[in-house]
Amino acid sequence: MKVIYKYPITNNSQEIEILGLVKILKAEEQENDLVIWCIVDTEDKEKYLLVTSIFGTGERDEDGDKMIPTNYLNTINTKTGFVWHVFTTVLKKTKN
Repeated sequence: MKVIYKYPITNNSQEIEILGLVKILKAEEQENDLVIWCIVDTEDKEKYLLVTSIFGTGERDEDGDKMIPTNYLNTINTKTGFVWHVFTTVLKKTKN
């Protein structure tokens, strides 16, 4: 069965382990927190490692490897005036 779940994200790089990841939908601010929504297949028991990297406008990628080769997801304009650009990639999948 396919379900949409949300996961909290932070304004830096992080890894989220997700069982049955089908599709990454969108990142947004919800009640002053950053979250990402994904479609998940609850019958799929494979683990996916989703890596998110978030950069503010004008912020530099000091390592030079967090924006590329990741996928740009979207931009979040927060209520406090910050603008975050969200990049994602699925690094690996493993069997349970």
